[in-house]
Amino acid sequence: DEFKGEKTIVLIAHRLSTVKNCDLIFLLERGEIVEQGTYAQLYGSGGVFRSMVDQQNLVSREQDEQAV
Repeated sequence: DEFKGEKTIVLIAHRLSTVKNCDLIFLLERGEIVEQGTYAQLYGSGGVFRSMVDQQNLVSREQDEQAV
């Protein structure tokens, strides 16, 4: 957040929550852009990005339950 508005940053993230505040997200599949938009737009469209976020959230919840 400290560089917001000052620079263009390319961020590659495994955890999709990392890109929640990015201005623009590109989802690549086999080197091709398959979706682009903000986090809210991509999640709201119900496409590949939403499936990935939902899957990560499910795995996270399962790991939390196992830790208890």
